[in-house]
Amino acid sequence: MRILVVAPDEDDETLAIGGTIAGMVSEGHHVTVALMTGYSGARPTPVLLPEAFLKVRPEFRPAREVLGVEDVIMRRAPWFPDRRQRS
Repeated sequence: MRILVVAPDEDDETLAIGGTIAGMVSEGHHVTVALMTGYSGARPTPVLLPEAFLKVRPEFRPAREVLGVEDVIMRRAPWFPDRRQRS
């Protein structure tokens, strides 16, 4: 079975359902994690403070390796404003 886990940003999937993800992978399921606010080009997420983003982003790769997640989708959620735009 192919399973998609959608998380607001890095570490939310691990903290919320990390054990479930690891269990699904160990049962042979293919798990993809979609991070919705952790990427917006070269800039950090509009939700996390830059210091938090720089700490959490490098932690994501080892965490997904432990969980057995091979595929990741990183996108900025369209409903979060881009701070570069002016109203």
